[in-house]
Amino acid sequence: MGMKEPPAASENGALSLSSSKSGTDTMLTAAATLTRPNQTVKAIVKLDGKVVSEKDVLVEAAKATKVDVVVASSTVAAGAVLSAEFVQGSTSLLSGQTKLQ
Repeated sequence: MGMKEPPAASENGALSLSSSKSGTDTMLTAAATLTRPNQTVKAIVKLDGKVVSEKDVLVEAAKATKVDVVVASSTVAAGAVLSAEFVQGSTSLLSGQTKLQ
């Protein structure tokens, strides 16, 4: 764990995915810089295709919009795929995925 992937990017911003293990828990993090300051978007974080977090977040004007999700480490197998998508209405603004070590 403890990995950090190079960001995925689009005209709407950039996305970085990471994970870190602490004891029996693993924190999954999706950090996005989006070109929609002060607007609300939906952040969807998935582990192996299963939604582990889906919530509305306010896009920060001057810093990354970050979503942290804590899951049991026993549910995070080596090679699991962490993915995230930021959507506004029916429009996907930014998405990416990475394979966990």
